[in-house]
Amino acid sequence: MKSSHPTLYTLLYSAGITLFCTGFLFAVVSLLSGFLPGLMCILLMVIGYVIVRSMNHDTFTLPFVSVSKWNVDLSSINYLYIFKSIVKSTFVTLLILALVISCIFIFGQNYFHKRNTRQECDQIVSALQFYKESTKTYPATLTEIIGNDPLRRDWDKDSWENVYQYNTLNNGQSFMLRSSGADGNTDTEDDLLYQVR
Repeated sequence: MKSSHPTLYTLLYSAGITLFCTGFLFAVVSLLSGFLPGLMCILLMVIGYVIVRSMNHDTFTLPFVSVSKWNVDLSSINYLYIFKSIVKSTFVTLLILALVISCIFIFGQNYFHKRNTRQECDQIVSALQFYKESTKTYPATLTEIIGNDPLRRDWDKDSWENVYQYNTLNNGQSFMLRSSGADGNTDTEDDLLYQVR
């Protein structure tokens, strides 16, 4: 028997797809931003998955609810089915999320290292510029701007644990800051180079 309310059926089905995709999208964006997905992302995915899985594609009736003239007969609700659906949906959602996290961690590790190194280099360059404004020359070594600042204690190495190469030029009026990149070798394509002349 075909649905007598195709518009509402389509709306509910689309809502389930939208919720799942929204949660999934936020989870991926969170991962790419360096954060673990929040509970809200997982909850949206679970709710969306439950809606889509629970709907019978041939009729408007939900498998666990008897719908009659827009009223729900509470006595007809199969609570065990609902519980099993939620458990199964949660398991599948978490499994998908775990696979996505694993793939991003394995294949996207270099992306995160590069992004973090760029951000750190931008901070170092800003600190070098500030130092020059005060002393009229750039510091001879990065140690001078790192000092005892706990927020700067990791400024001697990039995200790949390679030591930054820093040199001053023109009697301290310019500098060169280089990260060797993922391969750890200088003068290669993956180097990150910052120069002020």
